[in-house]
Amino acid sequence: MTLRAASGGFVFFLGTLAVLISIHSHLRAEQSKENGPITAEVILERWTEALGGRNKLQRLKNTYTKSVYEGTAGTGTIEEWSTFDGKRRQSNDLTTGHVINVFAGSNGWISRDGQVRDLSPTEVEGARTPAYIGSYSHLIAGRLPGSAEYLGEDDSEQNYVLRVAPRNGRPSRFYIDKITSLPTRYEEQLTNTLLIIRFNGWREVSGIKLPVEMHMTASDGAYEATATLQEAQFNIRLDRRLFKRPAEGPKDYRFASGRSALRIPIEEDTGHIFLSGRINNSGPLWFALDTAASRSLIDDGFAQSMGLNLLGSQQITGAGGSVPGSYAREVSLRLPGVELRHQTLSTLSLDFLAQLEARKIPAILGYDLFSRFVVEIDYVAKHINLFDPHSFRYRGSGEIIPITLHNNQPYLRAKLVLPGRAPIESEYVVDTGSSNSLMLAKAFAAEQNVLASVGKTLQGRARGVGGETPLVVGRR
Repeated sequence: MTLRAASGGFVFFLGTLAVLISIHSHLRAEQSKENGPITAEVILERWTEALGGRNKLQRLKNTYTKSVYEGTAGTGTIEEWSTFDGKRRQSNDLTTGHVINVFAGSNGWISRDGQVRDLSPTEVEGARTPAYIGSYSHLIAGRLPGSAEYLGEDDSEQNYVLRVAPRNGRPSRFYIDKITSLPTRYEEQLTNTLLIIRFNGWREVSGIKLPVEMHMTASDGAYEATATLQEAQFNIRLDRRLFKRPAEGPKDYRFASGRSALRIPIEEDTGHIFLSGRINNSGPLWFALDTAASRSLIDDGFAQSMGLNLLGSQQITGAGGSVPGSYAREVSLRLPGVELRHQTLSTLSLDFLAQLEARKIPAILGYDLFSRFVVEIDYVAKHINLFDPHSFRYRGSGEIIPITLHNNQPYLRAKLVLPGRAPIESEYVVDTGSSNSLMLAKAFAAEQNVLASVGKTLQGRARGVGGETPLVVGRR
């Protein structure tokens, strides 16, 4: 089953706008007559002047902001540092966890509660967008390469729409008020949703206009938050370590012996993997093992019965839609030979699993397990092995297949071979929580006209997060 939990990562992509954008004024003035045709260059020039003028923006070598955050990732503060040459660091200290995102110009890292990993190529692509905007490269020539395109007016005819795109980064859209020449709205298409930011109120700091409040939402309902500016400084002295790999925190896992946990028994049922473990001081429980769960999950009713403190709110998206959830912190997960401590799990109702399986499943182990260990699954011998990635060395004869993380889910490139057709190459998620050999998204199957090559099909249904979803089942 493919599960995606909102984790506050959206703030990472766009928090830097707080240092360069202001917002539509509540007091609109009478629109002046236009002088000449409207082009991207004209709109950018007016935007530059509205923010404080070209000379002031050119003198900004770095910016620091601190905002108060309240939303689906909990409550707390967000600190952000951006430089004119495209380096960026954001530190989110929230009730649901401490997350640090660093982009060093060509690569970067993410640290979640002290556990650090490199950004994937897709995440690097996404990180280039706020770095480009935060360096004023769309307004000041000679900085990072990119482009701007005028797309016309919006439906209200009150805003110009600009497409702004850094080279090798994700494009975004700005809605620029005709009167104030300041952005009122920002849109960015992420992997599975459209991120929308609205700017509410602004003030001037050292001659530069800043948004007082940013209201952020996702089109699929998985994310909503408000960031309110608390502090801003420009051209401060920066610690050179800000844009280096964040320091590793203490390991949040412990092996009973050595640097591995071997031959942990599993049971396989209709393609699903189950193993026994404990949560905090519970008795033995059944866990599902799911590579496509972007965060480990715990049943909300079970979490409450264990006395866990549920924090924040979120929408968790699955194959059948999205459902409400929250977070549980300081959770211990114990498996034979290893313990994961101080974990933050997403909570939601897992009642749908009771309709699929004969056993009660109070938790699903996902990204939080796979991101900490080298996981070896042996379906034939019915066990898994967990290895410390810092000491693991592969010595087998198997083929190494590169994967890319999207929303903490592992994707690999593969070719779909259908009779009489050229192979269809695309990215496919590796999902141990699915009992099907291969599942294709409806839009992808229609675009590639897959059903014409399958032959006889049957109608079926699958259950997962969000409810049931219809399936067309075929074989070849």
